[in-house]
Amino acid sequence: MTPHMVPAALALAACAPPPAVSDVAIEVHPEVETLLSVSWTQEVDASSAQVEYALDGEPWRSTPARAVPAGPASELLLGLPADAEVRVRFAQQIDGEDMVADEGWTGSTGSLPEDLPVPTLVAWDPELAAPEPYLLLTVGLSDWYAGPWWLLILDRQARVVWYRALPVGETTVMSRVSADGTHVTWGEADWFETERSVIQRSTLDDAWSETVPAPGMAYTYDELPDGTLAYDAWDDQWVGLRTLAPDGTRTEVWDCLAWLPEDRERWNCGTNTVLWSPARGTYTWSLYDLDTVLEVDPTRGVVGSWGDDGLDPIDAGLQLQHYPNWTAAGTLLLHTQDDGEKEVQWAREFAWDESTNALSEVWSYEADDRYADCSGEAVRLANGNTLINYGCGQAVREIAPDGITTWELNTGCLVGHQTLIADLYALNRGPAGE
Repeated sequence: MTPHMVPAALALAACAPPPAVSDVAIEVHPEVETLLSVSWTQEVDASSAQVEYALDGEPWRSTPARAVPAGPASELLLGLPADAEVRVRFAQQIDGEDMVADEGWTGSTGSLPEDLPVPTLVAWDPELAAPEPYLLLTVGLSDWYAGPWWLLILDRQARVVWYRALPVGETTVMSRVSADGTHVTWGEADWFETERSVIQRSTLDDAWSETVPAPGMAYTYDELPDGTLAYDAWDDQWVGLRTLAPDGTRTEVWDCLAWLPEDRERWNCGTNTVLWSPARGTYTWSLYDLDTVLEVDPTRGVVGSWGDDGLDPIDAGLQLQHYPNWTAAGTLLLHTQDDGEKEVQWAREFAWDESTNALSEVWSYEADDRYADCSGEAVRLANGNTLINYGCGQAVREIAPDGITTWELNTGCLVGHQTLIADLYALNRGPAGE
């Protein structure tokens, strides 16, 4: 059962005697005003308890079920927009009997910060869009990468339900769900002082947080299943791929400068993507300035190279590509463009013939109404749709395989990395044992 569904059995139990709940208080979180804390006194043990909550005209939602012993208790309400009145009730099981207490308790979320960017909804088809109800998004309030930067979680109505401002002067284009799915991670970097670079970890309520030094990180990273961090190492310019193990061990995995042909400049190693593929056991590295994608094996180095700049005989038709990633079907998906007179963006998907190193296009989506001269992504979703963002083009669009738009929003500012989220409560657990 997801925390967004209320069991029919509990709804039918609404006429049962109310559970022993008293001293109910509903308060706004001190740092994120879209979060509400509900506290109460539990008079008797409940073998299972949930706080159910709803906005006017919307279905009831619920916190995850858990046992609640007699005494003080509290729960956090997630997924709510700002400036909204919220109804609250309690569904519990006591001595084997399901009970619902509804005495008209209400609370209100607070307001968003004045300088926070608020996206707007353009289109949404709930029948065709992916089922995940939330989007984790990184946005920057400049035409380039200067910031200031915000992390946002939006619902499908483009309402902000969680936010965090990054410190002024720090850059991030990457916010991610952690590898274990229990919190959010993001990088904070300064290209001029990369020895100060860090990767931050936090639950949504900030009850658990951690700062992980990532010396030399320029700005893009990924997290492996074992918690190892992989990122683009910088020494007055990009130099290669580095990993940081959970025990603090740093490893120089791949030296891009040593690999780069002699007729190239060292800044040609610049990348906008470091992405680990568990299925392939390799990284993708996107040489945006050379319109080339590399596949890097941790022990063998470059095992695949596709691009337009003479580094490989294969012409993949790429230009300033972003976020090359391998789909579950084993195809290569990325976001690329044509900066000619037409100014076109594409999401392009390729099949790879390993014997010939040839890429052949199997699907593409063209947009001439959106154009980004920086950033951008295309990611295949579990339902077969593709989630695309247009970077400096200030938009996110989800499309079906036939090209129909199933969801779209205007962000009003630069878009970095994006991730659809099924369950916000999972992002508030924190690592096991913490």
